[in-house]
Amino acid sequence: GILFCNKAFEAIGYKNALVVKDAPDDPDFDGTDGRHNVVRWIMSRNSAYAVAWFRPSPVTGEILNAAVTVDANYPASALTEFKTEVLGVTRRPWIDEWYEMSIARTNIDRALRGTGYRKVACDHAHELMDEGRYGFAALQASGLPVDAKEYADILVADLIAHEVGHCLGLRHNFAASTLHPSQKLKDFDTVSKLGVASSVMDYTPVNVAAVLAGNKGYYNPTIGAYDLWAIQYGYGDVPGTTMQEEVEGLSAIARRSGEPGLMYLTDEDADGVNPLAVRWDLGQDLLGYLKDRATADRLIQNYAVTKATGVNEPYTVRNGLILRTIRGRYRSASTASRIVGGVEFRRQFKGDSGEVPTLRPVAAAKQRDAMRYIIQNALLADLDDLPQNVLHGLSQNPDIGGAEYIAPLRQYIGMQQRVTLGQLTNQDKIFQITENAFKTKNEADRYTLTEHYNMLFSAVFAEIGQNKSIAPLKRDLQRYFVTILIGQSTGNAGMVNDDARMICSAALGRIKTRISQQLAKSDSLDEITSLHLQDLNGQIDRFLKRQATLPPN
Repeated sequence: GILFCNKAFEAIGYKNALVVKDAPDDPDFDGTDGRHNVVRWIMSRNSAYAVAWFRPSPVTGEILNAAVTVDANYPASALTEFKTEVLGVTRRPWIDEWYEMSIARTNIDRALRGTGYRKVACDHAHELMDEGRYGFAALQASGLPVDAKEYADILVADLIAHEVGHCLGLRHNFAASTLHPSQKLKDFDTVSKLGVASSVMDYTPVNVAAVLAGNKGYYNPTIGAYDLWAIQYGYGDVPGTTMQEEVEGLSAIARRSGEPGLMYLTDEDADGVNPLAVRWDLGQDLLGYLKDRATADRLIQNYAVTKATGVNEPYTVRNGLILRTIRGRYRSASTASRIVGGVEFRRQFKGDSGEVPTLRPVAAAKQRDAMRYIIQNALLADLDDLPQNVLHGLSQNPDIGGAEYIAPLRQYIGMQQRVTLGQLTNQDKIFQITENAFKTKNEADRYTLTEHYNMLFSAVFAEIGQNKSIAPLKRDLQRYFVTILIGQSTGNAGMVNDDARMICSAALGRIKTRISQQLAKSDSLDEITSLHLQDLNGQIDRFLKRQATLPPN
């Protein structure tokens, strides 16, 4: 992992720029001495993390020396369900894992305080450890032979390369994961030569496409095109004897930003409306990656139900894997929601190679596909694929307590479905959709607010008027959606988008009509469905009557 970057330095004329040696067997050796750049392995009781440190010049900002700290629990914890198997049976895993990690980090912080080191703000290591567990479970579920040590070695090399990249001055690049189409991610030769992403500085998950295809391209085995480019810019010799001549040389390198693999989007660009800057995604097609992830989830779930538990073993591992796939479904839905109303922002200047618009809305067809995915995999999800004995056996390990734990799946799934619906109907999302549609001249390329709400109406209220019983999760979701519609219908000018207000108000009238027609045939419904529809009808009716008595805005 340390030596990955030599590929970049060799490209600019520096052979063996990085050399790795074991620390001397000397009790007086000081890893914080400014003459050494070190990767230090420490041993805590049960933490698993990694962090990059560097000591910059206070005058020039030049990195004078650097270090990476890795907890020795990391390889093992990346292969197991850490919270249950590594922490032991007498501990409170969710609390104690984070407590122990914070204590270990605090001790390192104290040791390096006053030495001039600065810590890089990076959450890569902990999430990569979780990805390691997920990938290992997917490999076991696929039935393919897997060498645990080899898998851990590849994972740790990727981890170290990322942290060493920070020590060399490289920032995160969350666009690097968009390098390959899904088919290329399945190709071991491509991944071996180019990496799974164009940079080790992305937060790159396990390559699920490779796992499903049965090859070993799980993580980055090399640095990518962006890393080569960034190190050329930061460390390469630039022609010229004056500052202006050097600036011109550096600008010529920087103008390559539009070439394949060189897109750069960092921390300030992530977690917003840009689906190109997503943490823990992989591939040019974000939705395709999420669909591959759903396929792996199904494999893991089937493995958990049929093979994960041996004779004389508790069901802890099985249940942990099942709950992981349920959680993953809603995490994927949240990621997919960024496509809806999304804007592809790029850090490009005029004259850059391959220049494209810097604020381009996501194609309407992609937004519709994302909505269909979210509706099917999150809003309409149920537990029909889990056997009855599993649903009645989702207990925790009895040796760690939790006698009152009842695996509240309706509560959890219902909450996640409401969160998903809230993400798709909040004012920021409405603003994004209407803004994108306003800026798109070709009508066929627009994803409109009317279309957006109609897709949600059709999914959430599908059973009303069909003489069908309404399942518990759907009843919960319908109640929540009616509350949203009422809230958006009553919003004052400037507080709620006027188009959304009119759409929601009209929708409530249509829903009331359908409910009234259905209640006229209530003999065909079960009692709880009938009561649910009466409750919705009364709620909407009270709102409409109240609205009729209010003066115009």
